[in-house]
Parts: sequence; structure tokens; C-alpha cells
Amino acid sequence: MEHVNQRGPLAAPQPKQPSFEPYSRYADLERWLFTYLVEKAPSFPFPELKEKLPTYMAWINAIGLAIFFPIYLVASLVRTLFAPLTFLSGFTSAAMYIAHMALSACAVYCSIRAISGLFKKTRSGWTWLLYSELFNVLSMAIGL
Repeated sequence: MEHVNQRGPLAAPQPKQPSFEPYSRYADLERWLFTYLVEKAPSFPFPELKEKLPTYMAWINAIGLAIFFPIYLVASLVRTLFAPLTFLSGFTSAAMYIAHMALSACAVYCSIRAISGLFKKTRSGWTWLLYSELFNVLSMAIGL
């Protein structure tokens, strides 16, 4: 008789709990996130894509930066030229405009820093990519 998993016969095998000791600063958070995002979450539907995603993500990020970085530079130049005019509508809107510009610049910087780590398939590349996306979300929220 075959061994049946407690969660059902079609359930994916449970991943082994990794050691969070090298990252002691965030060990409790990572342990909690691992519980909810890995153990209790449904498995990824395409396992072959899951293995190739780190390779593709590095190229997607590099090509995206190569295409959009010149556009970003031109848009930043235009936004910088019109930044003094935002003070005509009040200090609050001018401050939000400048904060939006600064956060989008931080997002581009973090995305550039992520490229080498993504090609090396290290954790730091994914961390920089996460920071880039967080800056993008904050920038978009302020830009509304």
C-alpha cells in the first residue's frame, strides 16, 4: 500500500524548513512568512517555469532597463524643468511632485543594482528587485 500524505493523495510534498540563522535580524519574520507563503500556500502550477524564472528575470530586468532607461532620463529632464512651476499650486503639491521624482529615481537605482545579483542568482539581486518594486509602488501612490 502506498503512503498517503495527511493533506491528501494529490498534495505536493512539504518543503523542508530552512534554517534562518544567518539572517538572525529577520529570522522571526522569515519563519512566519515561510509558514504562510510556502507551507500553506498552493504549489506553483508550472514547476519547469519555477526553475527557469531566476534566469528569465535577470534578462527581463536587463532588457527592460535598456529600453526604458533613456525614456526615464528624458522624462526626468522634463519633470525637473517643470518642477519650479509646481510651487504655483501650493507647497504640498510641489512636495508630492518632488517626492514622486525622488522615489522613482530610487526605484531605477535599485533596479540597476539588482541586475548583477540576478545574473549571479543570489539573494541580494532579488532583494534589490524587491526594493525597486516597493519604491515603484510608493511612487505611484504619491503620484496619484
